[in-house]
Amino acid sequence: MKTVFIVGAGASVPYGLPTGEELRQRILSGLPPQITHYGSQASGSELDTYNGLVSLYYELQSALQKTNLTIDQFIASRPKFNDVGKLLIAAHVLPKELVAILSDELTRNWLGWLVRRWYDNQYMFSNDVEFITFNYDRIIKYTRCILTYLMCSRTAHI
Repeated sequence: MKTVFIVGAGASVPYGLPTGEELRQRILSGLPPQITHYGSQASGSELDTYNGLVSLYYELQSALQKTNLTIDQFIASRPKFNDVGKLLIAAHVLPKELVAILSDELTRNWLGWLVRRWYDNQYMFSNDVEFITFNYDRIIKYTRCILTYLMCSRTAHI
């Protein structure tokens, strides 16, 4: 029997990641520092590419402000902004994801609890388990990997 967990948006909030609305507001509030830093280091054709990206960002920002759409709905309905939209999502999500992964937060909260129950109850190993997620991040994947490693290490030392 297959066990499927359907995880909605907001499931990664306990791990410090933004909600869809928070992500939208951060994108509207300006370019992330890592993008502006890149622009300060660019020259030649890279600077031209950067300037084109910034111009497209301000166009995206202006258009997004006039809607109530989430950033993913917005870029899906306006292919012109697909690349810059994905870059902005990554620029806002990846640093938060990294902080969560490097902290012990992954083993806490709802997901750590779930994966620990999964390993504590060996019968779940016989089930085919799958996660369907509507989140931008990879918190579920990392939590499973980290806790698998910890559980296997604990078992190996017994």
